Amino acid sequence: MKELGIIGVGKMGESILKGIINKKVLKEKEVIIYDVDQAKCALLEKEGFEIASSIEEVFSEAETILLAIKPQNFQELNIKNANKLIISIAAGISINKLKEILGENLYIRVMPNTGALINKSVTVIAADDNVTMKEMKIALKIFNAVGVTYQVVEDQIDDITPINGSMPAYVYYFMKAFIDSAVLRGIDYNLAKEIVANTLITSASMVLENNKSIEELIKDVCSPKGTTIAGLEVLEKAELLKIIDEASIACSLRAKELGKGK
Repeated sequence: MKELGIIGVGKMGESILKGIINKKVLKEKEVIIYDVDQAKCALLEKEGFEIASSIEEVFSEAETILLAIKPQNFQELNIKNANKLIISIAAGISINKLKEILGENLYIRVMPNTGALINKSVTVIAADDNVTMKEMKIALKIFNAVGVTYQVVEDQIDDITPINGSMPAYVYYFMKAFIDSAVLRGIDYNLAKEIVANTLITSASMVLENNKSIEELIKDVCSPKGTTIAGLEVLEKAELLKIIDEASIACSLRAKELGKGK
């Protein structure tokens, strides 16, 4: 019997797989994998992983199942009451929906982000009521291998998705706007990209490494009638905070829609 079965080794599934191997949480021989991409499976098989011929084989051969497939593909899972620990990273798929599809098992729902690609995922995790600390430790061990993990109640996951699962894309979009603006004024693209990225890292570190509020940190950057104030006034006039709230709501609602199979 394998310790872990992974169904789906796309970008996220493979990142988690490599993280648990690199951090020595598990060895290759303790994992069994299934994916429809036969070329990727062939490469992983060369690395020492066992490749299953079907989803059913993964459920049969592994004690814990990691579902790393898209929400739209969950109806392909035709296993019922497998008596397994099932960990799902699918956006919008609630634990109740998992029970409807897969029957009675132990369920943990997780929302990581693409930081897992560099072992810096910011992950939220929630468990069904019948999950014990023993099972929760298994999930935490997996996701702590690819970043930091926060335990939440399941009802919060769809509303947290905008600030961890989707926020990297919004941050990249924000960064792109500053980089493109700099380039339009004659700044070299690569120089602008490095300055923007490093400034973002510094800003995030300032939030995490001192006790000041966000509002205080904003004030620290601003001088009366200075350059920063001039830019902030434009952002306030454009109602940037309202726009971000509307984007977050749209993201959260879409997660809920995915959970309903839409």
